[in-house]
Amino acid sequence: MDWARAKKILIVLLVMLNLTLTAAIISRAIGGGADRAFYSNVTRVLGDRGVTMRCDFPKQITSSEQLVYGDGARFVESCAKALISVDRRAAWVEMPGRESLRYINLRPDENLNTASVSALDADIRRVLGEWGVDMAGFTTDYTAKTANGEHYYQFILDYKGKLVFDSNINVYVNGDGGIAEIAISYREIKGVTIDKLMSVIPAYQVLLKNYYEEGAVVESISIGFMGQNMARENPFKESEECAVWRVRLEDGSERFFEAAYGDEIARYSHL
Repeated sequence: MDWARAKKILIVLLVMLNLTLTAAIISRAIGGGADRAFYSNVTRVLGDRGVTMRCDFPKQITSSEQLVYGDGARFVESCAKALISVDRRAAWVEMPGRESLRYINLRPDENLNTASVSALDADIRRVLGEWGVDMAGFTTDYTAKTANGEHYYQFILDYKGKLVFDSNINVYVNGDGGIAEIAISYREIKGVTIDKLMSVIPAYQVLLKNYYEEGAVVESISIGFMGQNMARENPFKESEECAVWRVRLEDGSERFFEAAYGDEIARYSHL
């Protein structure tokens, strides 16, 4: 073998590889700069409308699966039985719908640890688990504390990395650490239709299309799933639901938009 010739060829290949990598790095840097400039312009346009952005725009989400929904009544009934069995004289459970419930306690005395967000989160999960409410699969989505010391925690179902906005457990804790109220809505998830991908418009287009309100402060933008805004005629029939964008404002209010077209969805309340 001609080692001298082989060595020259190897050197040439290494030089070509370095040039290719350098070109890729430069291209990415230029593209990243253009990307930053583009989103800066979008933020400026929204700012001119009086809309303040306190989060980044989700990027590179161009398609999504659909979720196959089933009937969530069995889960809700199980939670209702668990909460009814709790020995509380001033507490009761209401069932406003097949897939929803509300637990109310006028004299709660759980004495949960309210010293920090994480401590109260852990105590809520512990107590509800002891009561028989299965919180497996629910992620902490939002917390807030009122001026009078009350706490609000929202837990959202995370189905294999996909947020299901209309499957949630909302817990209200008073200033003494007592669970004053629990509201549960649940839609069973049968699976995903990975063979039916839907196109998703960018989040910035949703904001440009729908936000003109002076003083709106956007805290987060998330993609997930939510059922239709109308009660289903047949709750036992499976249905395929498309992805939605959720925009949450500084005051905790939420708006939902079809991920395919960006049109607003009037959220159907189970409660």
